[in-house]
Amino acid sequence: MTTIGPWRKSSRSQGSGANCVELRLFGDQVQLRDSKLGTGSPTLTVSAAEFSSLKNLIQAP
Repeated sequence: MTTIGPWRKSSRSQGSGANCVELRLFGDQVQLRDSKLGTGSPTLTVSAAEFSSLKNLIQAP
C-alpha cells in the first residue's frame, strides 16, 4: 500500500496562494504540482533523491 501525504506549499508563498508549487510525499517518491490549478493540475513525480538534487540546485546561491 502506498502512503500518500497531504499537499504542502512553502510558508514563504504569498497570501493569495496562487503562485506556488505544491508537493506531497507519494510512497518513496515526491509529487509536485501547480497550486493555481489545484486538483486539476498535472503532477510531476520524482524519486526522493531527484527531489533532493532539485531542491539543492534551487537553493544554491
